Amino acid sequence: MREARKAGKIIPSDRRLNELLKTKSDMPNLVFAGYRNKDGTIRNQGKFAYLWTSTEDSDVAWNQCLSSRDDLADRGAHGKKHGFSVRCLKKK
Repeated sequence: MREARKAGKIIPSDRRLNELLKTKSDMPNLVFAGYRNKDGTIRNQGKFAYLWTSTEDSDVAWNQCLSSRDDLADRGAHGKKHGFSVRCLKKK
């Protein structure tokens, strides 16, 4: 979040990203990068896109997940040690 602020951007909250992201078509040029697991391995590359939100609680943070096979976004909370992608929004 610090780096996003430096660039004049924000990482959307769970609520905001949930409003913006309902299906894959809501996010053009989406890369299904998978995620970096706690042990450093890359998982689900080419299958899923996990996007962090700025909503957090102690050692977990909320995210949105999109599958290359399904159209709908799904939300969940994962440990902050996972390496998920981030989509920033312009500050208003």
